Amino acid sequence: MRSCVSVSRREGRRGSKKPSPPIAKPCRKEPARAPLDWAVTQMNLGTALGTLGERESGTARLEEAVAAYRDALQEGTRARVPLEWAKTQNNLGIALRVVGERESRTARLNEVVAAFREALQENIRALVPLDWAATQVNLGNALVRLGERESGTARLEKAVAAYREALQELTRTYAPRQWAMAQVNLGNALLALGKQESGTARLEEAVSARSLAGKYPRARAAPMGRDSEQPRRGPSRSFQKEPRATASRRCA
Repeated sequence: MRSCVSVSRREGRRGSKKPSPPIAKPCRKEPARAPLDWAVTQMNLGTALGTLGERESGTARLEEAVAAYRDALQEGTRARVPLEWAKTQNNLGIALRVVGERESRTARLNEVVAAFREALQENIRALVPLDWAATQVNLGNALVRLGERESGTARLEKAVAAYREALQELTRTYAPRQWAMAQVNLGNALLALGKQESGTARLEEAVSARSLAGKYPRARAAPMGRDSEQPRRGPSRSFQKEPRATASRRCA
């Protein structure tokens, strides 16, 4: 890591007129060498700070996590490492969502929606179906949060659509736990819609979705707005330069 020279200097020894060498402090700027390794470190730092921030009442750690993810995106770009870029966008969205839930304004939540939509540019269904589905769930969660704070039902309608998209890949057979959690969140979004409408169709759909999820015991306590676990992985070790995704590329 490069070093920056501190503005302050240490005093020399007593009786000596010669000052001590300046104090060198770590620079926050990325090094010229190994930029992708630096991006991985920033990504892992963001994950650690985000976990801490979720357990604390303030937003200081979460803001640091957001900054770390944005730093990682400077080198782990979409052109260089598209799938890792999408993962970073997803984790940025998760950190921003927690910040947005603790603020009265909706600006952060709009940033969350933007981050998840960015992630979907590379988390392509044909290439990484589970990551695509999980990002759709996260997008739905963010849209529900916005819909709760806004008048009208447009955001909630989009949230329902995102959950239903996700459920095309998060099937009960293939990913039962994620399927159940998506059903719970779909049911909650439909319930919020139903409360704003005079008819009962949405409420009946909400009951149906919740009933389906209720057959999977561990999903009963899944809170609304919980982000899908699929893209948010453990610490990254390295970014491998990837070819850009194409429709013909198969999922491993």
